[in-house]
Amino acid sequence: METSQNILGMLSGQLANAVERVGPALVLVNGRQRLPASGVVFDHELIITADHVLEREEDLSIETHADQTMAAQFCRARPGLRSGGAARAQPGP
Repeated sequence: METSQNILGMLSGQLANAVERVGPALVLVNGRQRLPASGVVFDHELIITADHVLEREEDLSIETHADQTMAAQFCRARPGLRSGGAARAQPGP
């Protein structure tokens, strides 16, 4: 039983560390009425989100991990873009 608790404790710590590291890269995207969605900070001025999240191209905003709300601007949509398959997906640095 103690070994299981140790493993669960280590897993819990690792998950907490992962959330702490990734958290600042996640934002809330306000691009449709009453239904915000998530986005990922790709570059300091570029947020990537799903195509269906943006029902409008004006009056967009994001909310950061630090509870800051910022105006956002729609750049372009690529609804047919595919990643090439999860088998080739690799984590960043």
